[in-house]
Amino acid sequence: MAGEVANTILPVERNSEGIAARSTMSGLFAADDTNGYKSPIRSSTAVILEWDGAKPVCAHVYDGSDYTAVSMDQQTNDRFKGVVRFAA
Repeated sequence: MAGEVANTILPVERNSEGIAARSTMSGLFAADDTNGYKSPIRSSTAVILEWDGAKPVCAHVYDGSDYTAVSMDQQTNDRFKGVVRFAA
């Protein structure tokens, strides 16, 4: 997905302020891989973040025709995480 949308998304992220300026597209990683050391677990899933000012509040996850809204929790001043579970 990154190759298809990067030219649109990345310039907007580069001109953003606050935490959005430090964000970028990311894969979805396994629950025990919180630092993304292994390969992403999904290859055809898209995530769109919903922001309230400089804070992400919800992740909208699109997986084929499936849609899931995931609440984002603030862990530190600049670290936010949300959890989504996919059927096996």
